[in-house]
Amino acid sequence: MNVRKAGLLAAAVLLTLLSVYLYGQRLYVALTYAAWGIFFIAVLLVFRKKSLTAEEAVLIASLSAIAAVGRMIFAPIPSVQPVSFIIICTGAVFGWRAALLTGMLSALVSNMFLGQGPWTLWQMLAWGMMGVFSGLLFNHMKLRSRWIKMAFGFFAGVMFGWVMNLWYLVSYADAVSAAGILLAYSASAYMDLMHGIANVFFIAVLSGTLEKTLERIKTKYGILDKDDAGQGGSRAEIA
Repeated sequence: MNVRKAGLLAAAVLLTLLSVYLYGQRLYVALTYAAWGIFFIAVLLVFRKKSLTAEEAVLIASLSAIAAVGRMIFAPIPSVQPVSFIIICTGAVFGWRAALLTGMLSALVSNMFLGQGPWTLWQMLAWGMMGVFSGLLFNHMKLRSRWIKMAFGFFAGVMFGWVMNLWYLVSYADAVSAAGILLAYSASAYMDLMHGIANVFFIAVLSGTLEKTLERIKTKYGILDKDDAGQGGSRAEIA
């Protein structure tokens, strides 16, 4: 184990111990930042094992930018945006690592225009984990049925809202109660439903076209998350 990896693991342990203390002291906002630090360290450790190629970095940046623009275009319609759809398609074609980065960057970039705040970290976490699960399901396990993707898209949209409800709850100590939890999740039910339905619509109408485009890019430039797909070999030459 090298020094840098040992340092990251030590920082993760310290943040975990700090999280336990903060929870005991009911310092919930500080707890969220500690938890985010643990998540970020986990991401760093994952990507130490497989660095991105130039083509992969450009592709992820491009997909994140497209998702951010789409989110801004649909901003007037509450909870309707193509970000989740793009993340799911990215995971299906390129694997969970690419989808994780696309989800995190999409939240960060779009909030540069829509407004940054503590919620950005939670959105990065929620969309990042959406990318992880979409990659594991549709790239690693090869579940290619559009109906399964639509069902996952609906569930992922609802879960995104539930994760964001956690941000609201921990940001206001008085809300961390049975009544506060019930109120928060009841109030967001309509928005969460709209997010899920929008995901189903985008996947049903556009996922075939987007995934075919991404597959062509993957084939042409040899972009493939080999660790996820379990494949090796040399990279394809640029046509």
